[in-house]
Amino acid sequence: MIKRYSLGRRIVLSVAGMVLFVHLLIFILSFAIYGIADAYWPGLFDYESDLPTVPDLTVFLALGLVALAVSVFFSVRIARRLVQPLNSVAEGIRRVADGDLDARAPRLDKALGEASALVEDFNDMAEKLQRATRERSLWNAAIAHELRTPVTILRGRLQGLSEGVFAPTPETFRKLLTQVDNLSRLIEDLRLLSLFESSQLRMDCRACNLALEVRTLGEIYEPLLTQAGLRLHLAVDAQPVQADPIRIRQALQALLDNAIKYASPGPIWIRGERVAEHYSLRVEDSGPGLDAAAREQVFQAFWQGGTPTSKLAGGNGLGLSVVRAIAIAHGGEALCAAHGEQGTSFELRLPLAREGEPRD
Repeated sequence: MIKRYSLGRRIVLSVAGMVLFVHLLIFILSFAIYGIADAYWPGLFDYESDLPTVPDLTVFLALGLVALAVSVFFSVRIARRLVQPLNSVAEGIRRVADGDLDARAPRLDKALGEASALVEDFNDMAEKLQRATRERSLWNAAIAHELRTPVTILRGRLQGLSEGVFAPTPETFRKLLTQVDNLSRLIEDLRLLSLFESSQLRMDCRACNLALEVRTLGEIYEPLLTQAGLRLHLAVDAQPVQADPIRIRQALQALLDNAIKYASPGPIWIRGERVAEHYSLRVEDSGPGLDAAAREQVFQAFWQGGTPTSKLAGGNGLGLSVVRAIAIAHGGEALCAAHGEQGTSFELRLPLAREGEPRD
């Protein structure tokens, strides 16, 4: 059973009682003052008696009724402006508790400032809760889908090997290891994003020279890029950056994997330089490019472009969200912008190394 608290009635009764008490107190004290003045300063007031007369009582009674009516009128208005938002928020909370995440408290134009702020805060909270619930459902569905594919392939291959359908050749085992690697990477990406969402992703930041890291990674990835028709170019300044080199390498690997899957054949640049008070590390390709709407969504988990190229490329849609998580965990940010006529630029903005910090 839902309890109804008559807060508005209590406010009205409290204000009316206070007004009547003050009025009665003034009435009593006024005649007490007349009596004291007549006893100690005779003639100060020209009164024949210290007791109130009938006209006095009539006047005080009329004034009391007027004061009571005015207090009730204004207290009702104030109570309504205070209680209505509270009731709407309480009703919204009950609906949310019952599972109705569409519940919102109506905004009242005449609500008092704090009560109006309470309504706004509740609606913001309800909207964020609804969005978080929806995103969690999408995450669960996407994770289940991404895990199902490699597990199904592994199960089918292993069952075929056990039943003699497939020959246990080195090529068969390489394919199985590829699926295991994909599964391991998916799990690691999910673990990193989970740590990031719970504010538990920690960086081992120190002053480091990213030029050396980029050069080493470029040597590893150059054969893969060449196979995809991409020509790697490096232009990275030896500027000390406050960063976790392992995580930065992980972010760059995700960006290069993304280029291998989606970028058109042609040059691909990794640039690094100081820009104002931060260090800009960019991976730039020659196409096919992204429109403005896609650039706004590209760092969202499980988002993939709707082009035929993106569908053929595969992937789990977590690489760029990992890049964003790593950049933010460094105290920086990840950006996507158009580059050249048709290309795309993915940028990590990282903090510069502090003065006097030991360098790697």
